[in-house]
Amino acid sequence: MFLQIVAILCVGVWIATWVGAIWDMNRRADMSGMQMVIWIAVIVIFPLVGLLAYMIFRPSPDKIRYKGENIE
Repeated sequence: MFLQIVAILCVGVWIATWVGAIWDMNRRADMSGMQMVIWIAVIVIFPLVGLLAYMIFRPSPDKIRYKGENIE
């Protein structure tokens, strides 16, 4: 029973991270549509490796410009 709960929590965290990465890609203004399609394809085809690669190669949050963000 305990291992089932741990497994469900791990899968839940993985899915939340996956959705968060795709949400982040959609919000970014510096990423073109084709780049977004390529990253999503990599994440879908290679779930764990693709997600880790996106998290590693993604610019730091202070260097990312998001859609709808005012530049002052």
